[in-house]
Amino acid sequence: IIDHPHACTSFYTIHEGIYTLVKEGIAQGEIDSRLSADAVVLAFHNYVHAIHMRQLNVVTWQDDAHDCADSLISMFERSVRS
Repeated sequence: IIDHPHACTSFYTIHEGIYTLVKEGIAQGEIDSRLSADAVVLAFHNYVHAIHMRQLNVVTWQDDAHDCADSLISMFERSVRS
């Protein structure tokens, strides 16, 4: 990604959008104000990565993909909610 300026620009644009949403969520009391905005964004990226990893067919997963994604989303929401 680092060698492709367009990819970097796209990634930074997405990151800035997510960061802005997190800051707004904190300001509106939807996200626990004791949490670092950076940590919440990093956790979000990790959960998205986990969902993506679940979709790879390299490993045989036991749970339904949609159930797994729903669980990960629920875990993220519970972890940041105020």
